[in-house]
Amino acid sequence: MLKRLFKFLWRLILILYALGLIGLFLPRIITTLYAVDRIYQKESAPAEAIAIVFGAGLRRDGTPTATLRVRD
Repeated sequence: MLKRLFKFLWRLILILYALGLIGLFLPRIITTLYAVDRIYQKESAPAEAIAIVFGAGLRRDGTPTATLRVRD
Protein backbone atom coordinates (compact mmCIF):
# COMPACT_ATOMS: atom_id res chain seq x y z
CA MET A 1 0.00 0.00 0.00
CA LEU A 2 2.74 2.44 0.98
CA LYS A 3 4.78 1.47 -2.08
CA ARG A 4 1.83 2.32 -4.36
CA LEU A 5 1.42 5.68 -2.64
CA PHE A 6 5.10 6.53 -3.16
CA LYS A 7 4.89 5.44 -6.79
CA PHE A 8 1.81 7.62 -7.32
CA LEU A 9 3.43 10.63 -5.64
CA TRP A 10 6.63 10.16 -7.67
CA ARG A 11 4.67 10.08 -10.93
CA LEU A 12 2.65 13.12 -9.85
CA ILE A 13 5.84 15.04 -9.07
CA LEU A 14 7.34 14.10 -12.45
CA ILE A 15 4.19 15.13 -14.31
CA LEU A 16 4.01 18.46 -12.48
CA TYR A 17 7.71 19.04 -13.17
CA ALA A 18 7.23 18.32 -16.87
CA LEU A 19 4.20 20.62 -17.05
CA GLY A 20 6.20 23.33 -15.31
CA LEU A 21 9.02 23.02 -17.84
CA ILE A 22 6.56 23.15 -20.71
CA GLY A 23 4.92 26.21 -19.16
CA LEU A 24 8.28 27.94 -18.89
CA PHE A 25 9.79 27.09 -22.25
CA LEU A 26 6.82 26.85 -24.62
CA PRO A 27 6.17 30.63 -24.75
CA ARG A 28 9.87 31.22 -25.47
CA ILE A 29 9.87 28.66 -28.29
CA ILE A 30 6.68 30.09 -29.82
CA THR A 31 8.05 33.65 -29.63
CA THR A 32 11.34 32.60 -31.18
CA LEU A 33 9.65 30.77 -34.05
CA TYR A 34 7.33 33.72 -34.66
CA ALA A 35 10.09 36.36 -34.63
CA VAL A 36 13.02 34.50 -36.21
CA ASP A 37 12.58 36.24 -39.58
CA ARG A 38 12.08 39.65 -37.95
CA ILE A 39 15.40 39.81 -36.07
CA TYR A 40 18.28 41.49 -37.90
CA GLN A 41 21.91 42.17 -37.16
CA LYS A 42 22.89 45.81 -37.28
CA GLU A 43 24.78 45.37 -40.57
CA SER A 44 21.93 43.60 -42.38
CA ALA A 45 19.00 45.63 -41.03
CA PRO A 46 16.79 47.20 -43.70
CA ALA A 47 17.28 50.93 -44.12
CA GLU A 48 14.02 52.55 -42.99
CA ALA A 49 13.22 55.85 -41.33
CA ILE A 50 11.72 54.77 -38.02
CA ALA A 51 11.51 56.03 -34.47
CA ILE A 52 10.47 54.50 -31.19
CA VAL A 53 8.60 57.06 -29.08
CA PHE A 54 8.17 55.80 -25.55
CA GLY A 55 4.90 56.89 -24.01
CA ALA A 56 3.18 57.37 -27.37
CA GLY A 57 0.14 55.18 -27.81
CA LEU A 58 -3.59 54.89 -28.02
CA ARG A 59 -6.04 54.72 -25.17
CA ARG A 60 -8.73 52.05 -25.04
CA ASP A 61 -11.25 54.37 -26.68
CA GLY A 62 -8.87 55.01 -29.61
CA THR A 63 -7.79 58.53 -28.70
CA PRO A 64 -4.04 59.24 -28.76
CA THR A 65 -2.03 59.94 -25.64
CA ALA A 66 -0.54 63.43 -25.23
CA THR A 67 2.87 62.21 -26.44
CA LEU A 68 1.41 60.77 -29.63
CA ARG A 69 -0.87 63.74 -30.23
CA VAL A 70 2.09 66.16 -30.52
CA ARG A 71 3.96 63.79 -32.90
CA ASP A 72 1.75 64.43 -35.96
